Amino acid sequence: MNSKCVDHGDCPSQAMDSQAISSAYQSINPQWKLSTDTQPQTISREFKFDKYLAGLDFANKIATIAEKQNHHPEIIISYKVMTVRYWTHNANGLTFMDFAAAEEIDKLKY
Repeated sequence: MNSKCVDHGDCPSQAMDSQAISSAYQSINPQWKLSTDTQPQTISREFKFDKYLAGLDFANKIATIAEKQNHHPEIIISYKVMTVRYWTHNANGLTFMDFAAAEEIDKLKY
């Protein structure tokens, strides 16, 4: 996995083939789920919080990463549970940027 993808220009932005997706998926935290029944494929992870505002604070930390990488996830906040979902819209699929973003989010404390 290319952890050096700091911004959009550092990572290949073409959709990955199934072999590359499988390899990249194995390198990230297993709490990320790979969709196999949607097109485009996505990776997503749920985060649970004791308090609603803790989830909002965490969403802002993710937003900082997204701005730095110029790669923005779908974030769904539902009371004490937040779902973060990545795929690369202009590639209509998963790219290295998605997996690099997941790695950066996993470094955050929550």
